[in-house]
Amino acid sequence: MTARDLLADGSIRAGAAGPARFVAAVITTYNCYTSIERTILAIANQVGKVIIVDNGSEPETLDAIRGAIASPGAVAELVRCFMDHEAQHVGIVWAQWIGEIDFPQTSYGKGDTPRTVDRIPSSGCMIGREVFESVGMFREDYFLDCTDYEYCARIISAGWRVLTCPTATVFHRPGDVTRRQFFGRTVVVSNYPAERLFLLCRNGFVLYLWESRSGRHFREHCRSTAARLVKSLLYEREKARKSSAIIRGSVEGLMGHLGPPPRRDGDHRIRRLDRK
Repeated sequence: MTARDLLADGSIRAGAAGPARFVAAVITTYNCYTSIERTILAIANQVGKVIIVDNGSEPETLDAIRGAIASPGAVAELVRCFMDHEAQHVGIVWAQWIGEIDFPQTSYGKGDTPRTVDRIPSSGCMIGREVFESVGMFREDYFLDCTDYEYCARIISAGWRVLTCPTATVFHRPGDVTRRQFFGRTVVVSNYPAERLFLLCRNGFVLYLWESRSGRHFREHCRSTAARLVKSLLYEREKARKSSAIIRGSVEGLMGHLGPPPRRDGDHRIRRLDRK
């Protein structure tokens, strides 16, 4: 499924003014578990064009995409950050996330000043066209998760900078977030589907053990994987399936395997959690 299959001209055209009219937003979809309509509406009038790239979703997601309409918005802060640092060879600028987030692998720094970091998620980031022309595209063999971290490592090696822009914010929903109590401490649980846990664990081990070979990030990923296993066993539904996915993903990652997720035990798609 390509963008052209979803919309007649391959994109949703919007009415952004100023430099933002030269920005294209790319939204990737795969059996979305959040409301894709809200995502499209939030970005449509911020940019000159919205391009939808679907990875083989079921009809429910595709119908939601086709039914979306444009709504006001702005990405002026990201554009301004790019322009203010134009002479500093900036390749990616990232907007801070708003929402209940449990993202232990990454520290982006705080404050109102843009900061240089070594990796950022792709959700909420703006990438210069010259970066794609210089470094290439995201790798498809990761399929999902850690594709953005691998890309950051690649562009930094090519001499580009990665910046955070604290004055630009986006809402991000990491799964079906809930809060639990554990011996007096609040624990944030994302409730990802088993397939997503498989990819999170596998891809991190491949990236930090076999490719970027970062000892610090590898240790962080080990701790994150252990935490996901404990949370799945203590708090989440489908405990056996999820713990199995974490273990299988870790083994596959330690062996250096990549590619689309396996279709196993009927859990072959990332399901929508907001389905009524």
